[in-house]
Amino acid sequence: MTDDKRRDDLAAAYLDGECTPDERAQVLTDADLLARVEQQRLVRAALAEPVPVDESRRELALGAALS
Repeated sequence: MTDDKRRDDLAAAYLDGECTPDERAQVLTDADLLARVEQQRLVRAALAEPVPVDESRRELALGAALS
C-alpha cells in the first residue's frame, strides 16, 4: 500500500470517527492530512446532494423504457 493510500485511509477513518486517539492526534497535527480530510469532506458533501432532474429527458427515458 502506498503512503498516499494510507494517508487517504487515515483521513477517511478520521471523518468516519474510526480513528484511535493517536491517529486522531496525528491528523490534527498534520497539515497534509487535514487537507485530505477537507477534500474528502467536500467530495462526500457533493455526492450527498441530489442531482437535478431534467423533466423532459426523464419523460423521454420513461417513454423509451415502456416501449
